[in-house]
Amino acid sequence: MTHEVTRNRVAGILAAFLYAFSFGAISRSLGDTFYHEHVALPLLGVHLWFFFRALRRESVWNAILCALFLLGALLTWKVIEFYFLVLVLYFFLMFLRVGLERRELRLLGLITLGVLLTSTLFDVHLRYSRFSISRGMLAAYALLFTQAVVWKKGQRWKWLAVPMVLLLLALKAGLLPDTGRYGHVWQTFFYRLRYWHKPLDPTRLPFDVRHYWVPPYVSPNLFAFLNEVFWPVALALPGVVAFAGYLLLPGAWKPRPMPPERRQQAFLLLGFVAFLVFYLLFYKIKTFLLLFSIPWVGLAWMRWNGLALRPGAAVSVALCLLALVALLAYAWGPIAASVVAVVILIVWGQVRFVGLRIPQRVALGLLVFFAVLAQGYHTVAWNRSQLARALFALGIRQSSEKETGVVVSGGAIPDVLEWIGRESEPGEAFLAEFVLSPSILVYAERPINQHCFFESDMRLKYEEFAHALFKREEEFYAFCRKYETTYFVYNAHMLLRDDPNMSFRYITAHRGWSEDWAAYRFHFRPETLEHFRLAYQNDFMRVYRVLPPGESPGGSNRNRPYSPLFDEEVFE
Repeated sequence: MTHEVTRNRVAGILAAFLYAFSFGAISRSLGDTFYHEHVALPLLGVHLWFFFRALRRESVWNAILCALFLLGALLTWKVIEFYFLVLVLYFFLMFLRVGLERRELRLLGLITLGVLLTSTLFDVHLRYSRFSISRGMLAAYALLFTQAVVWKKGQRWKWLAVPMVLLLLALKAGLLPDTGRYGHVWQTFFYRLRYWHKPLDPTRLPFDVRHYWVPPYVSPNLFAFLNEVFWPVALALPGVVAFAGYLLLPGAWKPRPMPPERRQQAFLLLGFVAFLVFYLLFYKIKTFLLLFSIPWVGLAWMRWNGLALRPGAAVSVALCLLALVALLAYAWGPIAASVVAVVILIVWGQVRFVGLRIPQRVALGLLVFFAVLAQGYHTVAWNRSQLARALFALGIRQSSEKETGVVVSGGAIPDVLEWIGRESEPGEAFLAEFVLSPSILVYAERPINQHCFFESDMRLKYEEFAHALFKREEEFYAFCRKYETTYFVYNAHMLLRDDPNMSFRYITAHRGWSEDWAAYRFHFRPETLEHFRLAYQNDFMRVYRVLPPGESPGGSNRNRPYSPLFDEEVFE
């Protein structure tokens, strides 16, 4: 991607090294967990490459492949929809300021057509989330319509795009059903900006925000910023500031043919600013920020071609060397650090006072080397990293907001899954919290009533389920019957936890206790239940069979085998 923007192989190699060793880019690839983004991000990267090629080259295949790879990314990971909004915003701003060239119009048209057809004709999540009438798509329709008007009536009609978008949004809100499907996302944005940290009092947030504001969507603290994105962002800032300053010049936005390379940089600038804001709200967005930061390092390589080291670069190199000496003093002791410091001072003194000149590209190469060294070392060392320990020594620590309690204890899940597969029938449906439900579906091959998506009707069912836990048994039984549930899988956290990280009592704003709650009876008093029979129990979880109307549980609802976690006297 950087090679396409700069047309320089060395710049592309520098960017590739910086991204490959970026802790923020690979941190979510550590361990044995597979994420949607592992598939979506390569597709997005190829899309960006074809996007920059399509801005510069005439071949229609670049635009077609650009649209196809974006469509693949959208189908793979819903977070790509944030990028789609930024992409449409780029087209919108360019249309209003300098106009869209034929290549850009072709790109916009193919992307809009591809997404529209996929989200209306095929059985994919874009169809069920009505992505064809999302904010980004409505803006794209308005742009294409306004462009047709401009062709017939002239450039003075280009501002028609603004009222067109507002009109379409108003029609959507007033006439089309389910327009609030993504309201929880925008609510979360609003309350993240309002409170910054999740309030301990759940009544200060609506239900959707209590639920959706989870550890992957918290703001990064200073420790996370320094470890994840500091080097790419710091190295990108000179180019970002320089191009932003250029856009502030009087003639920068005059209606005239803007060369493709300027349009590429305008898109990179918009993406950098947008995803920096998104990252400060949700640290999970960090990889998008890296994608729009690192190409600026390649652009800096193209501009830093002088022989004299500029003051800013000199200060940056000096600070890196100073940080290196401090780290050596912390890791190897003052003697080793002093030796290295003396060598650095001798070399630096000759550069500054004898008259030797360091080419600007050498300085940039040194900065990239420091970045690769620091990020690569921290990635490999992880908890043993001297960089992390040095930050701890300075009082800069990881955010406690990302810490979560254990949702289910280690051995409880395999035992439950084994019991379900052995004792239940294939068609019997299970109701459990959404973090456990997919395991029941995959490993026990039983139908489930909850899954891990936060959107649309499943999100509404989750809200209904959460509130039913803290109502009377009859109401929870009615909920189970409504969704044809055969078994209900209860775990101790449903009643005992009240922390802000998605505990049921927090998201339903039930911080106290009531003996009339269904959850209280499931946990402490199963013998009082009238519509549920305790079929299985281990130290942490219970499986209740939902009885048909008129059938009684008998005398099986006992704390057996005994678990102190379910003993009411232990908690008195």
